Amino acid sequence: MSAAPVALLELSPVRGREHRLVPGAAIGRAGGCRPRVGDPLVSRRHAQVWAADAAIALQDLGSRHGTFVNGERVTGITALGLGDRVMIGATLLLVVRERLA
Repeated sequence: MSAAPVALLELSPVRGREHRLVPGAAIGRAGGCRPRVGDPLVSRRHAQVWAADAAIALQDLGSRHGTFVNGERVTGITALGLGDRVMIGATLLLVVRERLA
């Protein structure tokens, strides 16, 4: 797995939008989050994603409803790979390959 193919997280089934992965950015409802999610069950700063070389990792930031990867609750830093399903609130994020414009 290389860094480029996993540069996006796809919101599904909410809107099917794709979001470029911004290493170190928080996922949540707050204005500075990338992606910003409008789900009321998502905390303002819900989780954080890191990417370095060929690795991507996710950590819950103490959210009220938790973060789940492939159905398992995230309790620390969790590695992500292509096809992994990340559930925050009622929003499903799917780790996908970057699509060329």
